[in-house]
Amino acid sequence: MTLFQLFAQRIGTLRAKRNANKHQSLAQTIVRRNESHYRRDIADWQQAVREARSPTAQRQRRLQSLYYNAATDALLLSQMQLRTGMTQRAEWTIVDTGGTDDELATRLLADSLLYDTLTDAIVGSLYYGHSVVELCRDNDGSLRATLLPRQHIYPPDGLFYPDAAGTSPIQYRQLDDYGTWILEFGTADPDDLGLLNSAVPHVLMKRFAQSCWSELCEEYGIPPMVLKTNTQDPDMVDRIRTMLSQQGSNARFIMDIAEQVEWAPTGVNTNGDVFRSLIDLCNSEISMVMSSTVVGQDTQNGSRAKEAVGKELLEDVVESDKRYVQAYINRTVMPALARIGVIAEGRRLQYKKTTKLEDLWNMTTAAMPYFDVDAAWIRQTFGIEVTQPRTPAKTTASCTASRSRLPTRSGTSTSHPTDGAAAARPYKSDAENTPPPTQSSQCSEATTPPNTASSRCSATTPARRSGSSRQNTRICPKAATDAT
Repeated sequence: MTLFQLFAQRIGTLRAKRNANKHQSLAQTIVRRNESHYRRDIADWQQAVREARSPTAQRQRRLQSLYYNAATDALLLSQMQLRTGMTQRAEWTIVDTGGTDDELATRLLADSLLYDTLTDAIVGSLYYGHSVVELCRDNDGSLRATLLPRQHIYPPDGLFYPDAAGTSPIQYRQLDDYGTWILEFGTADPDDLGLLNSAVPHVLMKRFAQSCWSELCEEYGIPPMVLKTNTQDPDMVDRIRTMLSQQGSNARFIMDIAEQVEWAPTGVNTNGDVFRSLIDLCNSEISMVMSSTVVGQDTQNGSRAKEAVGKELLEDVVESDKRYVQAYINRTVMPALARIGVIAEGRRLQYKKTTKLEDLWNMTTAAMPYFDVDAAWIRQTFGIEVTQPRTPAKTTASCTASRSRLPTRSGTSTSHPTDGAAAARPYKSDAENTPPPTQSSQCSEATTPPNTASSRCSATTPARRSGSSRQNTRICPKAATDAT
């Protein structure tokens, strides 16, 4: 960085600090109210969707409150955290216009947690439909990002309600701080309400199934107690009613000799399979909506191949989220930080290319016989302590020749053919010191008499013993007849 760039950055920082003192924070004008946590159903979701898409209501309070309530579901929360966490943990760096890494800007964004907060808001806009973030400075001068509650935002018209139940909105897109201190992510289309709009019905049905299953467990596991007595005697009836109401968890009571106690049959012949099936269906649909796959849930019918395919599909979804985050940071966040004076102009966020270690190791080992691989890169990438390359063993052309001639028991060496075609050729004994023929045929002309039809014979078998010149030759029946 040149001296002029440092001076310009310093001037921009001082100007941003002066503008920060004039900036009116929207987060400080928010009126906090208690949220109702009553039991929602499908009718509440349909009414919230109609209100969010209505051009006259201009509110998304009910819908966003329903989203926050549904996000407490264990599976839905884990899917959202998994997808966002895989995007946040990806390696990235800040580069200048020439493509050189800016370590100072990278360290600044990483240490201030700006990247994590902004990434959470950008990926969250896919879930909730939109996100509005306000930048502000703490007392120590560090920059901090605050997500404005989505119940107070109406994206189609750019309205911000300090009181979610009020009637005096602020058009935040008309403010001077919009684009610098106020950043917006997501779409303004009233029909695009985020991925949670497709997951909320399944969450509500899942809660309904869990509630019914809990009632079944209560009735099936704790059957009602029946005490038979003389109902014509009011004193006995009052005594039994008082005793049963005060019994609680006690397993003892006093009764007349004519009275009888028994447990009423429940009449239930199921253990909740119908509710379990509905819950499993809702879990699968939630996973398909948020991650486009079902990973690590179906333990009964799951397999390693199925989980591997699901993981690859999830990685493809995360790669799409990374491109989405990179586009918003380079188009919206980096220019705003440059105007504030945090970083220099022309800086861009760039994700590092990721490769599986197993595939990278296979490619590295395949390239080692032909290219020189840096030992420091191997230590940094694979964690293998490599000191220096190993000296390759010297190989000569005589190795091939020595393998072609094998010693025999008598001490002499026999030359064996190396190819498959020559292996079928017959040859004479070592005593005759005759090399095997160079051309193969069906019959052996060297081992049959001249007057035999050797061309019609099958190939001979060179079976011999060490130290003997006797040669066993197999002659076809036709040749034996002709010789007789």
